[in-house]
Amino acid sequence: MAGLDKKQVMDSLCAKGYQEESGARDHHVFVYYHNGRKTRIRTKTSRSPKIRTLDSSLVSKMAHQCHLTKDDFVRLVRCPLSAEEYRLILADKQLLG
Repeated sequence: MAGLDKKQVMDSLCAKGYQEESGARDHHVFVYYHNGRKTRIRTKTSRSPKIRTLDSSLVSKMAHQCHLTKDDFVRLVRCPLSAEEYRLILADKQLLG
């Protein structure tokens, strides 16, 4: 698998229920919100402008943090996996309390 564009990943996370937390200095930290409430589900990307593409190993780590398989994370970023489908996956795993 080729890497994913960092900006595309960040934009997609925000479109699928994540919000970027302010205050982190070295990383963009994204927290998943469900029904307006913050959850414990979070992931992050580097703030470095030198990093424009997320390699396969980093995509795997982010997928794990988002409680998805790597393939499902790629689908989440590239949009075949909708916000509602993602919410259902998290609900099936009983992560939304």
